[in-house]
Parts: sequence; C-alpha cells; structure tokens
Amino acid sequence: MDMSLHAKASANIREAAGWADDLAKSLRALNQGPVFDHETEKHIESVNMAFSAIARLLGKETA
Repeated sequence: MDMSLHAKASANIREAAGWADDLAKSLRALNQGPVFDHETEKHIESVNMAFSAIARLLGKETA
C-alpha cells in the first residue's frame, strides 16, 4: 500500500467534506429565501465554488 497516496486521498476527502458543509449552508440560506438579490447571488456563487472544489478533490471533471 502506498501510504503517501493514501494520505493524499484522505486529505482530499476531508477537504471535500468541509466544502460539502459550506455547500449545505449555502443551499439552506437559498432555501430560506434571502431578501436582497446580492445575497442570493453570493449564495449561488458559493454553491458553484463548492461543487467545483468537491469535484476537483474527488477527481471528477467539471464542465
């Protein structure tokens, strides 16, 4: 077993979990219906960033 590769994969999974938590927070905020358009845009951008980061960390391609 390549311990270096295993450690890198584990670190990526932990980082992806952090992004998943951020994603959930942003989605909950969007679901609650922010009052101002700039708040909505901020949460949408956070969702997009989280999806991209999770995909990159888990080795998936993003379009």
